Amino acid sequence: MLRAVLLWMNMHVMAAIPLPKTVLNRINLILAAFLWNLGGQSRFHLVAWRLACRPLSKGGVDLWQPAQLMDSLQVKMAVRYWEGRS
Repeated sequence: MLRAVLLWMNMHVMAAIPLPKTVLNRINLILAAFLWNLGGQSRFHLVAWRLACRPLSKGGVDLWQPAQLMDSLQVKMAVRYWEGRS
């Protein structure tokens, strides 16, 4: 549920438009704030955001970094274009 709310709402924009690094960093800050400031109250960070983005098998929450998501979506679009399925 958390992954769907945090990342997939940005997916369509990232697939179509390469976002600047500053925008991706700002999205990271917003996502981390959403995770750590639930209910409008600032909470103590139990783990660093980069560690929360690790796979479950490595002790993370299995969240994607926006830059990784954008890269994979753009590769997917390029493959579809190359194969004539766009």
